[in-house]
Amino acid sequence: QSYFWFSECIVVGPLCNLVFYVHISGTHMKVVDLCADGAWNLDLFRIPVPSNIHTVILGLNIPYGLNGKDTII
Repeated sequence: QSYFWFSECIVVGPLCNLVFYVHISGTHMKVVDLCADGAWNLDLFRIPVPSNIHTVILGLNIPYGLNGKDTII
């Protein structure tokens, strides 16, 4: 049930700290909302995300088989 932009999923802290802003529509996105068929669906972003941040996100492990939990491992 982790919110994507505000989760402590990487060493440097929440991803919201790495972008200029998080659009209001993105504040409710959860990790599970951006995972589709075993891959990150970055097309759902409503904000410009720098390519280096895309690379960081794509390098994160997709949560599998976590009984409904959407924790990034």
